[in-house]
Amino acid sequence: MIAAACGIVMLCAASAAAEVPIEYRVQLDPGLGMESGVTNLTTIGRLALRGTDALTHRVDGIVVRLAAGIAVDSAIAISAAVLPHEVFGHGARAREFGFEVHYELRPPPPYAWLVGGGLRSSTRWELADRVASTADETALFHLGGLEAQEVQLRSLALTAFRARTLSRGDALLYLTGALETLTYVARDDGDVALFYDHLRARYGEDERSSRRATGLSAVLAVADPLFVFSLYGYFYRYLGRGDRALPYPTLAVGGADLALTNRLLLVPWGREHQLTALIGTRAATAAVTIGIGEGPGGSSASLSLDVADVPLGRGLFAVGQLQLAA
Repeated sequence: MIAAACGIVMLCAASAAAEVPIEYRVQLDPGLGMESGVTNLTTIGRLALRGTDALTHRVDGIVVRLAAGIAVDSAIAISAAVLPHEVFGHGARAREFGFEVHYELRPPPPYAWLVGGGLRSSTRWELADRVASTADETALFHLGGLEAQEVQLRSLALTAFRARTLSRGDALLYLTGALETLTYVARDDGDVALFYDHLRARYGEDERSSRRATGLSAVLAVADPLFVFSLYGYFYRYLGRGDRALPYPTLAVGGADLALTNRLLLVPWGREHQLTALIGTRAATAAVTIGIGEGPGGSSASLSLDVADVPLGRGLFAVGQLQLAA
């Protein structure tokens, strides 16, 4: 029997001086939840990359861009992917389940090579006085980092779409987050390897089948239009030609702007394929995400709706989110 759940996660109003998309978001959450933590760290990373633009644009040139990309941009982008992954991915799940959490955070490349000690940051948890975790809780902890990266990619896509502009910083952050997920899928250890162990212990699926199915799903994720456009925008248009922002690629459909993104999300019962339609009109901006899950633990379906820029009055706008799962 399939159970269904429905809930309004957030409904609030925000004021603005002019009817333009808000480019940088900050969310306050005393509980240090995943959504707010990922949003805030992503905003810090975006502002840091914006700051490097202010410092380097007067002496711009391909040599300067390459040097800044290696020495500064890569470190910012990797930190903006790793910190949410550890602190508000694994960490948020550990706090949710009442585990004690410990972090081991390393400097990002290229500086990790200078100080030594390894490249990989990590998060571990202890049960403390809590009873033993269930198999699904353990799986959610191990997959929490990749879940946080999906939240980050979704946020970056919606933010850029609202502005109808993809900055070179946002392109780099999107690329880094997507490639981080693909790297985990390709590795023989780490979060995804623990995910395979979970599928074997919980559902009896052998690792070879898990790797094959997850690898095929990852290939579909590489076909994400925004991932491909970010590759083009950062490496060719920015590094090669010096363009620091590009118009967001959209299709005009009946007076509305439309764009698509697709992503892979690993879940305790298998894999979920997510397709997001970004829709922009004069009245509002919306992101409709359809998720189809499959795996040895069964199938699932989900629908989420993010709405922003709904005018309520002079300088007053509403934003909201609705999620359905079955």
